[in-house]
Amino acid sequence: MNGYEYDHVLADKSYDAYEILQPIAEQGTEAVILHRVVNRKGQREYDEYR
Repeated sequence: MNGYEYDHVLADKSYDAYEILQPIAEQGTEAVILHRVVNRKGQREYDEYR
């Protein structure tokens, strides 16, 4: 994400897209983003209290 390193990325559910989540995961960062689609196969786990 633009040359910065993060432990966590907080965002609303409009950022729940593979194109956004993949680079976050590749650098070992935890994405704390609500699911946009409730019935999606393979729901991601996230800490809803962060």
